[in-house]
Amino acid sequence: MLTHVSGRVLAVVCLAIVAVCYGMSVAVHPAPGSGGGSALDTVENFAVHPGRANALLVLDLGALLLPVAIGLVALLARPGARALSTWAGLLGTVVGGATGVLVAVDIMCAAAARTADREAAAEVVAAFFERPVVIVYLAVGVAGGLAAFVLLAIALIRAKVVAWPFAVAFPLGYVVGGPFAAPVTGVISTGLLLAGFGACAACILRSGLPAVPVSAATTTTMPASMPAAVPASAAATKAAPGPGTAQQQ
Repeated sequence: MLTHVSGRVLAVVCLAIVAVCYGMSVAVHPAPGSGGGSALDTVENFAVHPGRANALLVLDLGALLLPVAIGLVALLARPGARALSTWAGLLGTVVGGATGVLVAVDIMCAAAARTADREAAAEVVAAFFERPVVIVYLAVGVAGGLAAFVLLAIALIRAKVVAWPFAVAFPLGYVVGGPFAAPVTGVISTGLLLAGFGACAACILRSGLPAVPVSAATTTTMPASMPAAVPASAAATKAAPGPGTAQQQ
């Protein structure tokens, strides 16, 4: 178990930052749930609410730590649910990629809101979302995130790391803060994620994180069927005939 106090504190701080920044980024978003609106409407909302736009960009920095937080929780559940926690951690990297794209979109909208020709800037934002590779990337990222949190919840319950309500709070908080994006759902998402990550943070402060087992270096061993090597001096003594042997000949 990792017992260094500074390591535990950093892990807990990471979990707290993600829990707050992910949900609150939805709560303060100038255009929450703007998937059904036009790019121009989104840019105009960013222009009308510059304070919320600036707060969003700050919170986005913390949300980028989401895959790290998933990895920490997966590591916490690894001793009791190795396969599930491993898959959850791997899918967490997919979530990180999609989160990076969404943060980039927020930066684009904030920059477009400050331009003189917002219609032209909005066309650039719309063209970005029309790329098939971006659509697939975001779809895979959102689905991978949901799968990661579901597997994480099952792993935590199976490993008996936290009580099941805290484990279930992870996928619920992720879903509430995603497709149902709105200020009120952002606050609810923050509460759910704080409950889940907070329970895991308490476990980390109490017992630390399990150390990842490292296989020992392979050593070259001689098979049992092979005879042991004979020292050169002993071989020479054995090969040289003794005085009695020479007289007999």
